[in-house]
Amino acid sequence: MKKIIFILFLSITAMSCNKVACDSSRVKKAAIRMFETEVKVQLAYNKYYTKVISPFENTAQGQLLQTLSLMGNSPINLEQEKADAIIAFRHLSKGETVEGAEKYQSYFHYADSIMKQGEINLEIIMTTATNPELEKCECEASLVFDPDIDIESIDVSYDVQKASDGEIYVTIYF
Repeated sequence: MKKIIFILFLSITAMSCNKVACDSSRVKKAAIRMFETEVKVQLAYNKYYTKVISPFENTAQGQLLQTLSLMGNSPINLEQEKADAIIAFRHLSKGETVEGAEKYQSYFHYADSIMKQGEINLEIIMTTATNPELEKCECEASLVFDPDIDIESIDVSYDVQKASDGEIYVTIYF
C-alpha cells in the first residue's frame, strides 16, 4: 500500500505527549479534516479511473496505447493521465484552480456529495509510541464513516509532534 503523508500545523502551545494524547479533541479534529480530504481525493480518482482509465487499461486497445506511449506516439498516455488526475483532485480539494478542471470537476463533485452524506470519526484511538525527547506521539485509529457514506472503516496512523517553536504538527499516513 502506498503511504500518503499530509502535515497540518496546529496552533497549540506547550503540548507534549504527556499533556495531549492522540485522542485530544484538537488533534482528532485536525486529523479527521486531513483524512476527509484524502478520502475525497481517492473517491474522485476511483470514479474517474472506472469511467476513463479502466476501459482502456485492460483491453487490447489499452495495451496498444501503452505500447505507443512508450514509443512516444500515443495520443493518450495512461500513466500520465492517472498522475494528472490525482494532482488535479488534490488541487480541487484545496479549492485551487486547475488547468482543464472541467475534465475532473464532475468526479470531484461526486466525491464531495458522498462525503456530505455523513460524518467521519476516529475511533479505537491508540498511542502506539511516545518519544518524550522529541515530544512526539505515534497514533493508530479506525477511521469510521456514517452508514450513509457506505464506506467501510479504514485503519489509519498519524503522528503528533511539538516543534521547536512550541507549535504542534499532525502528520497523517493513509
